[in-house]
Formats: sequence, C-alpha cells, structure tokens
Amino acid sequence: MNIKKNTQNDCNLSIDSNIQINIDSAESDAFLKIDYLYVVQRFDVFTASSQCENQNFYFIYSMDNFNTDIEQKKSKPYFKANAETECYERISLPSSCRSFNMEVKQNLSSTNQKLLFTVQRNYRYTCLCLNRPDVQVIGSSGKKIGYVRSPLFSIQKTVEIFDANNNLLFNIKGIWNQLQTYCYLPYDFCKTISFDIHNKFNKKIAEIKKIGHKKGCCYECMLNVESEYAVQFPKLSSYEEKALILSGVFFLDYSFYEERYSDMCCLCIQRCCCSQCIE
Repeated sequence: MNIKKNTQNDCNLSIDSNIQINIDSAESDAFLKIDYLYVVQRFDVFTASSQCENQNFYFIYSMDNFNTDIEQKKSKPYFKANAETECYERISLPSSCRSFNMEVKQNLSSTNQKLLFTVQRNYRYTCLCLNRPDVQVIGSSGKKIGYVRSPLFSIQKTVEIFDANNNLLFNIKGIWNQLQTYCYLPYDFCKTISFDIHNKFNKKIAEIKKIGHKKGCCYECMLNVESEYAVQFPKLSSYEEKALILSGVFFLDYSFYEERYSDMCCLCIQRCCCSQCIE
C-alpha cells in the first residue's frame, strides 16, 4: 500500500513540472553505453516559410570522442527528437519563454522508433530573479529524477542540474562574451562555442561544444542545419544523469540559440526576430 501511494505522489509531481522527461527503462541500457553525442537541429524550409512553423527536429548521433568524423555517422541517427510548439506562441514569443512538447525516440530503424523520454515545458515569463526558468525531470514510472534550472547569472550562460533530492549534480557554464558568439566568419576559430560541465565541487569533468558552419546564411539554409552540439558525458554517468545533461543541452538551445541562425537566413524562412525574455 505504501509503495502504491508513493508512486501516485510521484506521478502527481509530473503534472506540475515545467519540463518532464519520462525515460523508458527498456532503452536505458542503450542510452547508458553512450559517452559522446552529436546533436543536430534541423528545420524544414517549407514549414518555416508558411509563417506557422511549430516544430523543431533534432537528429542525435553516437560519437566515440570529439575527434569523430561525424559525417561518416550521419547516415542513421541514434536518436530523434521532435519538439512541437503552438503556432501562436511560435510567432509571438521568443524561444526562451514559449512552451513546447518534445519526444525523444531511439531510432532502431525507419519503421521502428521507441520512445526514450518526453520533454514538456510550460510558458514561463522571467524578470530578473523572479520566475526563473526551471526543468523538472520525471521517469517513465513516475519517479522524479531531478530538475534543471537557469539561475540569474549575468557573466556566464549557466544551467544548474539537480537530483531528485535537491542536491546539485552539475553546472553547465559558458562564458557570455566568447568571441565565437559574435563571429560569423567561415574560419575555424569562429566555429565552436564551449561549455564546461562542472561537478558539485566546481571541478570540470566534461564539455559541451556548440558547433556552427559559419559559412553564411544561404549556406545554412541549403544545408538545412540550425544548431549543432557535441556532448561529452562525465565518466561513469548513469542514464538519469545523461538524460538530465541532454535536457540541459535542449534547454541551452531554446534559451540562447534557438532563433539566431534562422533569423539570419535570407528569405528561406520567415521567423520573427525577437529578443529574449527580460533577464
């Protein structure tokens, strides 16, 4: 009776969460064996040009290390993610505010895709330290895994990751004024924005790299690519921790980079160029 009652209480937590992630235990082993991921966001030019683009598509590939030639692995993504937003929110709200529903699936074959976890975020308007964006992570069984939060931090782009007991696990930190953030020249030093993953003792244990081709807006549109991330997981991470970190990557993308490339794309898409919520 007590077990049933606790399970019911955990399920109730998922209803109130800003982002909830339900991890299917059958796929946890496959997710657990991955140490590096390559996350690519793609957009559909035809839906974007309709002024009612309401979906984001992410292809997620397994990597051996940061030096992996990802072009050789792009034939089949290991996971696929699809985030959907209401059309009116897409048009009227910046990405850092609007809600979305996301499904991340294991791509076993073209006809066989198994749900790995789902992501949901409700609308959140932030003003300075008030109403800061946060993410709740809930397992498929209804058990709370942890949550991700964006603190008020003006010097760095920071995401905090906590476990279910409110213990700090990781910090994802990127310096706000990295030259690569503002450099759009097609040179190697302009292509990568770095984020460090720190443990609770503030020691760097892994890294996330945001990679861009930086070859011009028309090139980006023809390539059909918006954002790319290379993700290194900390050694001996559990699948719950990896799910939290991957959710942090999606959270970073929506908070800081969702509109950058698509707004620069000549006439390929017609998306409002909005500023982020007041912070």
